[in-house]
Amino acid sequence: MTTSSSLTPHTSDSINQAGRDDALHDNNVDFEKPTNKKAEKTKRKRKESSYEDVVVFLRKKMEILEEVRVQGKEIIRIEEEKMNMKREKFRLDQLDHERILRIEEEKMNMEREKLRLQRLDRDERIMKIDTSGMSQIQQKYWGQRQMDILEKLESSN
Repeated sequence: MTTSSSLTPHTSDSINQAGRDDALHDNNVDFEKPTNKKAEKTKRKRKESSYEDVVVFLRKKMEILEEVRVQGKEIIRIEEEKMNMKREKFRLDQLDHERILRIEEEKMNMEREKLRLQRLDRDERIMKIDTSGMSQIQQKYWGQRQMDILEKLESSN
């Protein structure tokens, strides 16, 4: 079998072309820009640096989130303390209010007792009045007052 290369005579151009084909195949890699160690190192450092930046960022973010969590707990504790203080104040206010009511009630009871004692004293003086030296109208008036006192005593028993 004959191929196209066997039919054509080999000239220097054809040899160069054949060499170029092989050279193109082999030199594809060779034609690429040779890698620069410094550029690779810079690129690697940039990658490492960006990775480190991400790690640093994430650590800072975690620290901030932890601080926020701790502050949140502190805020909740402070709010609970405020609520407890309000409850205690309300409780003390109620106790004060109840104490004030008891005091007012005691004052009213004491005033009632004072009035009762004054009435008893007045009634006792009325009952001790000697009407023998009085006019008949005066005797009738004081006699009626004495009867009213006696009726009150009987009705209260």
